[in-house]
Amino acid sequence: MDGAHDGKADAAERYMEQNADAFGGFDFVVATSAGCSAHLADYRWMGHQPETLDVTVVVARAIESGHLPTL
Repeated sequence: MDGAHDGKADAAERYMEQNADAFGGFDFVVATSAGCSAHLADYRWMGHQPETLDVTVVVARAIESGHLPTL
């Protein structure tokens, strides 16, 4: 998939619009790539702004809150 990381600004803009439509109504969006979560955090969500989190942050919060066990 081409996008911002590949220097494809036009494609990245189209993906931003599609993602904003798909995820704009949610409270948070979780990405499995730090680069992607950074781009998602900068989106213009056209209204409601979900919290954008990297999956490692979600796991760390779950451990911290006791929802996931530690060894």
